[in-house]
Amino acid sequence: MTHASVQQQPSLHQSSEIVHLTYSTWGSPNEKKAHQAAVDAFNAKYPNIQVKYIHIPADYETKLSIMIASKQAPDVFLLSKTTAQNWAEEKKLYNLKGFLDSDSEISEDELIPNAVLYQGPDQVTGVKATEESFGIFYNKDMFAKAGVAEPPANPESAWTWDQFVEAAKKLIKAEMHLIRALIQRISSKMVFGSTDRPGFNCLELTKQDLYRRMAVSCN
Repeated sequence: MTHASVQQQPSLHQSSEIVHLTYSTWGSPNEKKAHQAAVDAFNAKYPNIQVKYIHIPADYETKLSIMIASKQAPDVFLLSKTTAQNWAEEKKLYNLKGFLDSDSEISEDELIPNAVLYQGPDQVTGVKATEESFGIFYNKDMFAKAGVAEPPANPESAWTWDQFVEAAKKLIKAEMHLIRALIQRISSKMVFGSTDRPGFNCLELTKQDLYRRMAVSCN
């Protein structure tokens, strides 16, 4: 899902003026509640910018297309990546590159990788709103054996990424005897060859290198 903006030139306002914007998404009642909470928090933080949230639960892109054609489109809206790219090619979306370059509160380097959707080197179509994971599968016996608590089923208690990584490290350490047994089956030297240059240059990777790399990743 990508945040995009309709093709129009932004106007400049004095800080004392109140700027009114509209923001639209689709989604379930829970998603609607989350978006409204985000909008309320934004309005409270920036009192000179007031955002009105428009929820379109069904036929979202069809209704959005009609709104754009009738010049009543929201200022900012959620789109699928494919639709965002298609609409950018049709010149329906505003290039956000200038905003990202000049905004002191947002840096592309601080966003998750590939969060910014580029249509070209100097054209930004949108910025991802979320990265979604619809499910996680895990071995309950492995968690119990390692003494690691299972991932919370309650969204309110969901792990942070740091907690996820820490749990993964503990699981790896608990299974190190299996990893070591696997490495013992590998010959004492692994050779990776490259045929892109004359002489068949090789890079050697020893068992010690494997252990060293695991130690770095597990510590």
